[in-house]
Amino acid sequence: MAPSCTYIYHPPFSQFTHLRAWFDDTLDFVRENPAHMDRRILLTSLDNQLGLNEAIEIAKIRSDLGPVIFVERVQKKFITGFRLSLPSELVRYLPAPADSLQILNELEEVWRLVESGEPTVPRRMMIAYRIISKLASKKMFAGGAKNKDFLDVSDLVKGGFPCHVSRGEIRDLIDLLFNAGILKHKVGDGNDKYGLCDKKTIESILAEESFESLKKDRFDAYRSLNKYFDKDSRTVPRTEIFYRET
Repeated sequence: MAPSCTYIYHPPFSQFTHLRAWFDDTLDFVRENPAHMDRRILLTSLDNQLGLNEAIEIAKIRSDLGPVIFVERVQKKFITGFRLSLPSELVRYLPAPADSLQILNELEEVWRLVESGEPTVPRRMMIAYRIISKLASKKMFAGGAKNKDFLDVSDLVKGGFPCHVSRGEIRDLIDLLFNAGILKHKVGDGNDKYGLCDKKTIESILAEESFESLKKDRFDAYRSLNKYFDKDSRTVPRTEIFYRET
């Protein structure tokens, strides 16, 4: 069954004039394609991102649930907020489309994934992402001058992971993320505690739903993480990176 509505958030057409033409082409194709005629696409211009009422937008989407795509320049805190409040697999980010075809391809991909299932990702990558997502949801940022929030490791490994993941595996990935500089560590009350590094790095990981953003500024970390991920040939459905306990 096709999702009832797809929500696209984009910068003002007055600043990105090419986007208007690209969206017009994309919408024309969708309307004229029999496979997509029942789909509705709602465009929302981010004229003033500081004035975007995130709670109202999320409530609107929840009432008619469907994929959400942020296009071009957007504050990453909104992407993170939407992913923490909605099924994360529905929220996508297309940072710099090259043309209308790329926008259409993004739409068709998210529709296909929603309707027919997700691809797979390395099992260890899923666990690492879940660790970061859990700490971010609890606002455990420890990398800034003002942010020094840590979570006890006993709480970190408890809950928030698929049942087939062992606490030993979680601890192994915590060590890996710490050695890669993604997590900060301290000892308090005799217990190990962990927090996230700088917000910019974490928001990029969460926004892109991968560790690819590390290539630019933390290439050594990116290389060490992926080397460890690839040593385990097991994969899991991609939806598991957005796992929520019920």
